[in-house]
Amino acid sequence: MAVTVLNGLEEDIVEQAGVSDMLPPEEGDTAKPKRKPFHVWTVGGKDYRLKLKSDMIIKLETQYKAPIFDIISDMPPLSTQLTIIQAALKKYEHGLGFESVKQLYDKWVDEEYKSPIDLYKEVVLPTLVVSGFFPRENEEDIMMSLTGK
Repeated sequence: MAVTVLNGLEEDIVEQAGVSDMLPPEEGDTAKPKRKPFHVWTVGGKDYRLKLKSDMIIKLETQYKAPIFDIISDMPPLSTQLTIIQAALKKYEHGLGFESVKQLYDKWVDEEYKSPIDLYKEVVLPTLVVSGFFPRENEEDIMMSLTGK
């Protein structure tokens, strides 16, 4: 049998898991509470939805040659934060390049009187929360400590 490689997983390994293992629970099942689907960054009255998906996480980790937690363990440089935001915008805001993200940041700083520290606390870390980087039982506490909400 020929084996097709799918980004590090062999096809027969994927088949062993079975399709039913990958489906969401049926209606009426006791499902775990769902996390927020995305974080919202409002700039100039427009909402931008942010969420990191696996393809963007892999690109970031490859670019910075480090796991996401190493990249954000201390407040990263502004360029790194904006790159993370650019990656998180990809799912919902197609076609926004790095220059556009820098312009959004500049507008946000000017109109909202914000700083790189605010960007880290109010945008980058909450985006990581909704992207599944923290245990479910800690998500609410983390968001409360970051945003007060």
